[in-house]
Amino acid sequence: MQSSSPSAGTRAPGRRRSRRFNFFVLAILLVSAVLLGLVYWEYRSDDQQPTAAELDSEPVATLAVLDVGQALSVALVTNDGYSMVYDFGLTIADANETIIPFLDEHDVDELDMAIVSHPHQDHIGGLPTLLESVPVGLYIDPALETTNQTYLRSLELVEVLGIETSLARQGDTYSLGADVEMGILWPVDDLLLNADGTHRLNDNSTVVRVDIGDVSILLTGDAEQDAEEILVDTMAGDLDVDILLAGHHGSNTSSHNPFLDATSPSIAIISAGADNQYGHPHSEVMQRLRQHEIDIYRTDVDGTVIIQTDGNGWTVSTTQSVQDAP
Repeated sequence: MQSSSPSAGTRAPGRRRSRRFNFFVLAILLVSAVLLGLVYWEYRSDDQQPTAAELDSEPVATLAVLDVGQALSVALVTNDGYSMVYDFGLTIADANETIIPFLDEHDVDELDMAIVSHPHQDHIGGLPTLLESVPVGLYIDPALETTNQTYLRSLELVEVLGIETSLARQGDTYSLGADVEMGILWPVDDLLLNADGTHRLNDNSTVVRVDIGDVSILLTGDAEQDAEEILVDTMAGDLDVDILLAGHHGSNTSSHNPFLDATSPSIAIISAGADNQYGHPHSEVMQRLRQHEIDIYRTDVDGTVIIQTDGNGWTVSTTQSVQDAP
């Protein structure tokens, strides 16, 4: 029987089509990679101008907006051995794989302060794990009503472990070593309420101003427009800062123009997860930040954003470099 296989020196038509198809796919992938690179570099040139190249002296503190996906956790460590964590990510893994390793890296074996902005899961998910893993000196909480079980478990641990507590209210101040002063700007005793009388969790977020020498940082949790407007009306003199943690993961509910006018930061940092279901950061917020000529850093693009300061200037570094970016 005659063979159907091609004779020697003859290419099978099917293979020729396959090779052409593979070349076509490869060409598409190469063009896509170039386009993605151009988009990323455009982002860098538009929003990511260097803020400071070097410090005049050794840094006295390091603040990191940690990459915990669509959640929030901020850690602050000082060179004289003090530390604070503001919010705790979404999951146990956020505590075990990101927050605690950062503290370990900076030789933190006891946390001076743990601050809760508000009891939504994406801000307290890793809190019980942290409380069980690292001794905490002071627990600061706005004490908002919630049925969140992770939060209730955290309160139980605070009591069982005998951790000192403080109610987060406007006007309270704290020192973190010799170089860091912290002030609570929000909430107030008359907490904002929903129509049914329950606490508005986002709008009662603990807002903290951190002063490290002449460098100032504002941590806003998920504070939204109503809280921003009241702060602008009542606390405008305390809002002018160098670095802003943009509220609510870059949602359009926050970072409105009057608030940006009052805070007038050089840098805004957005904590958001890559390709998150909420579309954070929203394009309207990005546009407002650009219009205010604010440099933008995003954990979904940059990874963990690290600020080092000597009290006069600051440097910014990230764990995701341009070369590492997708």
